[in-house]
Amino acid sequence: MRRILVLCVLFTLLGARGVHAADVSASLDRTAAQVGDNVVLTVVANGAVKSVPEVTLTSLEGDFDVYSVGQSTNVSIVNGQMTTQTSRQFVLIPKHAGKFTIGPLSVRLGNDTMQTQPLALTITTGPPPPSPPPTSRGESGSTSGSENLFVRATVDKSSAYAYEQVTLRVRLYTRGGLLDNPAYTPPTTEGFWREDLPPPQPGIEVVNGMRYRVLEVRVALFPTTPGTHTIGEAVLDCQVEDPNRARDPFSFFGGSMFEAKHVVLRSKPVPVIVKPLPAGAPPGFDGAVGDFQLETSADRKEVNQNEPVTLTVKVSGEGHLRTIGEIQLPATQDFRAYPSTENQQQSTDVDRIRGSVTRQFVLVPLKAGDLQLPVVRFIYFSPKDGTYHTATGQAITIHSAAGASPSAGTARSGIEVVGHDIRFIETEVPHFSTRTDPWSLTKPWLMLLPLPLLGYLGIWGWDERRRKLETHGAQRRRSHAARRARARLRDGKGETISIAERVGDVLRTYLADRYNLPPAGLTPDVVVSRLTEEGADPEPWLAMLERSDAARYAPPASRAVTAEWTKDAEQLIDTLERR
Repeated sequence: MRRILVLCVLFTLLGARGVHAADVSASLDRTAAQVGDNVVLTVVANGAVKSVPEVTLTSLEGDFDVYSVGQSTNVSIVNGQMTTQTSRQFVLIPKHAGKFTIGPLSVRLGNDTMQTQPLALTITTGPPPPSPPPTSRGESGSTSGSENLFVRATVDKSSAYAYEQVTLRVRLYTRGGLLDNPAYTPPTTEGFWREDLPPPQPGIEVVNGMRYRVLEVRVALFPTTPGTHTIGEAVLDCQVEDPNRARDPFSFFGGSMFEAKHVVLRSKPVPVIVKPLPAGAPPGFDGAVGDFQLETSADRKEVNQNEPVTLTVKVSGEGHLRTIGEIQLPATQDFRAYPSTENQQQSTDVDRIRGSVTRQFVLVPLKAGDLQLPVVRFIYFSPKDGTYHTATGQAITIHSAAGASPSAGTARSGIEVVGHDIRFIETEVPHFSTRTDPWSLTKPWLMLLPLPLLGYLGIWGWDERRRKLETHGAQRRRSHAARRARARLRDGKGETISIAERVGDVLRTYLADRYNLPPAGLTPDVVVSRLTEEGADPEPWLAMLERSDAARYAPPASRAVTAEWTKDAEQLIDTLERR
C-alpha cells in the first residue's frame, strides 16, 4: 500500500512539472506565393505560458514588409488539467521573387528564449496589375494590389497652377467580401493646402469585364509653391474573406463561411507639376486664384448729410478663400469710410471648393448732393484660360440732403457754452440742530460689513479641506495597502479554492490601493501600464492573477501549487514595496 502511494505522488509531481513546460512553433498559411501577396506567419506557444511571446523578425525585413496583426490566447481544461495556448500573427508581403527560409525565429517567453523550426517559402513573380479603371477626363494616377483587391490613387490633373485646386481620389476596388471597414491612413500632402470633400456613396464599376465594388475618398488640394510636388502613398488596412481557409461550420462565432485574411494595400505616390502664375499681373492683384464674381449693394439711396450708408461688397465663386485676401475700398473725397464686418462662407459643389467673402463698409457723406459710392474692383487669375481678370462692382449713386443736424452718434468737438445765469446767494444763516447721533445709527450696519469676507474665507477653507482630504486619502490608502494585504494573506483559512480566490482578490486590492484606483477598473492593461511606469516587471503579477482566475474553474489542477501562492504573493508585494 505504501509503495502505491509513493508511485501516485511521483506521477502527480511529474504531471505538475509537465504542465509548466512550454514549447513554441511557427507555421505559414501557404508555402508558395507571388510578389505583393499576403503570407500569414503564426507563432504559437503551448503549455503553462505566463506572458505573450516576443518574436524577433528583424532578419525578414530585408525581403518582406512585416506587419503585426494581433494575438490570441486559448485556455483549455481537460480532466482537471489546464493547458494554455498563446499565438501571434504577422503578415509578410514579399518584396521580390526567390526561395526563402523563414527562421529559425527567436521567441522569448518571460526569461526563457526559444527557437522555432525553419520554414520554406517560395515567391514567384506576380501577374501584371489589372488594367486601370475608367477615369475622368485628364485624370492620372497609379494602381497597386491584386486582381481581386487593389487600390488606385488619381488626380484630376497632373499639371496645375499655384493655388489651383487639384482633386485627389483614392479608390478601393474589391471583388470579395470585406469583413470590416478598412482602416484608412491618408497620404502625405506636403506643399498643399488640404480640404476634405464629402465621400460619395459606394458604387459598382466594371473593369475588364469584372464587377468591382468601389469605395472612394476625395480630397481637394491647393499647391502653394511652383515645382514638382509628390502626393504620398495612402494605406488601407483591410480584413477580407480568405476562400482558401474555410471556417469551422460548427463554430458559434462569426457569420462568414471563410476566415479573415489581413491585407495591407498601399497606393503609389502621385507627382503633380505646379506652374507659377504668369508674369504681368495687373496692379492690385492680391493672389486670388479661381473663378469669382463681384457684387456690390447699398442699404439705402437717400440719406441726410453726416448720416451713414452701408456698402456691401461680396466676392463669390470657385476657389480657396485664403487666396481672396482683404477686400479694399478705393480712396474717395466725398465720404469718410470705416470698415465694418466681414463674413466668410465655404462650401463644396460636388467635388469643387466654393466660397464667398462678404465685407461691409460704413460711408458718411461729407457734402450734399448726388454722390457716387466708390467703385470696387477685384482682380483674380482664372486657371481655366490662364489669364488675369478684373471684376468691377456696380456704380451706385446716392442723394445726400443738406441742412440736417449731425446724427446722435456723432461726437462733439469740444465743450460748448450754452448760456449764463446768476448763482443764488443765501442771505440768512439757517438754524441747524442734531436730533440723534448719526454714529449710533450706523453701528449695526457696520457689524455686517465683515460678513462677505467671512463667507469667502469659509468657502475657501472648505475647499482646501476637501482637497487635503482627497490628497491625504490617496496617501493613506497607499501607505496602508501593503500592511492590509499581508494581514489578509496570513489570516486566510479555508479550502484550496478559497486560498486561490483570496490571493487574486488581495493582489488586486493591493494594486488598487497603491495606485488609488477602483478595483473594478484594474484591467491587465492598467496593471502593465502602472507597473511599467514604476520600473517593475509586470509579468509575475499577470501570471499570478491568471493562475488565481484559472483556479476558480479548475480546482483539482490548482491544489498542487496553491500551497505556495501565499508566499509568492507576499514576495511580489515586498519586492514592489522595496522599489
